[in-house]
Amino acid sequence: MKLKLGTYNILHGKNYGYFLKTGKSTYELDEVARILLDNEVEICAFNEVLNEGKRGVGDQAARLGELTGYRYLFAKAIDRPNDSTYGNALLSKYPIISSRTVSISLPKEERNRVGGFYEDRVLLIADIDVVGRTLTVMVSHFGCVVEERSLAIATVKREMEKIKNPVVFMGDLNITPDSSEYDTLTESLPRLTDTAALMGDKMSPNTFLSDRPFAKIDYIMIDKDMTVTETVTPDSMQSDHKPYFATIEW
Repeated sequence: MKLKLGTYNILHGKNYGYFLKTGKSTYELDEVARILLDNEVEICAFNEVLNEGKRGVGDQAARLGELTGYRYLFAKAIDRPNDSTYGNALLSKYPIISSRTVSISLPKEERNRVGGFYEDRVLLIADIDVVGRTLTVMVSHFGCVVEERSLAIATVKREMEKIKNPVVFMGDLNITPDSSEYDTLTESLPRLTDTAALMGDKMSPNTFLSDRPFAKIDYIMIDKDMTVTETVTPDSMQSDHKPYFATIEW
């Protein structure tokens, strides 16, 4: 069967194009939902998602679910003081059977050593009933420091070894395809392949920044028994990342 997957770092719903023009921040999700529905994406991972808080953004995962009519999950990574909870989300056209959230957090002493770019991260794991077949979807947002990304790769590897279902892994991984970390990731997860590589060019598409894309850091990786028939990178500046979608067969 065919299935359309997506991954999208939505920058808290902040309209990046409007911010570049005006210097002002506005938080909206209607365009995010429209892009998803126009491209007929059936399961989509989201990074940089807020929940409540002083900005008045509300529960963004629930709002995306409302706008699309899809089921939704939110996986909290951190609490922001006087602001909101923050993390990843997953939207699915199909029923969500179960889910769990796995912490990706360095020991306290190491967090202090790596400095201000560090954030606690999580791995969201969900089983989805796709027309009677169970698909396990893994979603994460890797960090901006090497130590955190190393821990994240090890965590995904450990958790994937427990999974017997067909599996996909999606998210903003903050690594580029020409890096040693990409090699480590692909070697650590031998059952998965980058959809872009399957389409013949692992270096594309560039998804960051959306106004002048120079780096590929957003990924959809699929099980070895799956194939990819199409990838799409809609030209949108709703976020500082472009969305990335892939149609697979499994």
